[in-house]
Amino acid sequence: MVYSMRKLNITLYVFMGVIISYVFLIYIAVINPEGSQYTHNESVFEKQGDKKIVIAFRNDDLSANSNLAHEESVLNIFWKYGIKQTFAFIPNQGQNRNNEVNFSTGSHPVFNALENWSKEGKIEFALHGYTHQRSEGSSGEFDGLLYDNQLEKIENGKRILDKNLNTDVNIFAPPWNQADKNTIKACVDSGIHIFSGYLGEEPAEGMTSVNTNAVLFPKTNSGGEDEGLPSMEHVFEYAKNGCGVTFLIVFYHSNSDFSELDDYLYLDNLLQGFANCSTTIEISSIGEIAERYRDYLPAYNQAGLNIKEALEAKHVAKPYVFLYRKINEITGRELLIDKLNSDAFQAYWSGNYKHASKLAIEIIDRCDNYVVYGRVMPIIGSGLVFLIFLGFSKSRKIDSPYMSYRNFLLIFVVPFIIVGAYLNLFLFVSTIRIKEYNIISGLYIGGILVGIALSKIIAINKGKR
Repeated sequence: MVYSMRKLNITLYVFMGVIISYVFLIYIAVINPEGSQYTHNESVFEKQGDKKIVIAFRNDDLSANSNLAHEESVLNIFWKYGIKQTFAFIPNQGQNRNNEVNFSTGSHPVFNALENWSKEGKIEFALHGYTHQRSEGSSGEFDGLLYDNQLEKIENGKRILDKNLNTDVNIFAPPWNQADKNTIKACVDSGIHIFSGYLGEEPAEGMTSVNTNAVLFPKTNSGGEDEGLPSMEHVFEYAKNGCGVTFLIVFYHSNSDFSELDDYLYLDNLLQGFANCSTTIEISSIGEIAERYRDYLPAYNQAGLNIKEALEAKHVAKPYVFLYRKINEITGRELLIDKLNSDAFQAYWSGNYKHASKLAIEIIDRCDNYVVYGRVMPIIGSGLVFLIFLGFSKSRKIDSPYMSYRNFLLIFVVPFIIVGAYLNLFLFVSTIRIKEYNIISGLYIGGILVGIALSKIIAINKGKR
């Protein structure tokens, strides 16, 4: 009788421990302390303006080592149509062994030519990083670095350009379009007040953003579809049917994009087509856009920023989004988040920035929900399996030691204790969901193995009695 009561108490304790573990895990999953954040300010969408496509071209990766004849051949096509470009210049690509710049206008014809082109109104300058080399722990040259490190690079780069090009550069274009809050602050503190990255950046006092949203020569896959950033032509088709002031900010690399005669012919035909287009088009430079359209840029930047945040949310929730996409493929349906993503970009390219921002925020919220569902479902599923074994507790006398009722309790309880500890104690060290998914999967499998090992030990001990 005493043995039976003790046996009942142990079973009750284990059962309550499992229930508490399940409730605890579901609570951790639902509160989702690292949910995605989005920036949203409705007031920026109030000004829309008359229907117009405003276009700018940013030419990246120029340096003292650029081929002057080649650059002039590309420049002449733009200037044939009176188009002023933004030249994003790398100030220290030609650094010497002592990390000191030995540039002087007398020894570098490129500087003389660029300075003359600037005086003629053909180009304007942007600071394109410092050395254009990826920094350790950064996805580019700047993002992720300490503020002081970024400030030093930007101040030195601006000083080189101002001195050698006889200018006062006021535009910053980060290499690989990668930047963070410290980059923006360092720019403002260095006297640079126009920023040109990709999609959008968080608004900052003293900074006007004119971010890119297309490329002149896109990379294509084997099927001829754009990979990565969309082509200018693709975005232009949506912009033609847009509403209000629609921005089309294009970047390219003259040193690598124009390798054949067809590349020159393509650009010539493209620019000529703009002149014959029935839609109102204004082609300007990034600096001029920042000055003329200061009231309309915040809506463009806000929509781009929210879309970028939506893409980041999809990335960090990647394993969970992948699972739901596969489930939808089995049922023959399109995952709603994929359609929302496509619609958000189309609205963004069409100049419907308020709607694009709204769709992006919906994507972010859904990604957070996918993470929650992805965490909760296996917990509930395993809980149901546990309850099934609990329901058959009276028929638990089976020959195999691994089919023992209490052994099954261990196999199901131990993994959740381990995973629960990870979620509660160590989750804050990882913000990438694919890492979280992989770690939890590994811990769960490891926990099952531990449970099986413990059940084996129990079985051996029972055999010795």
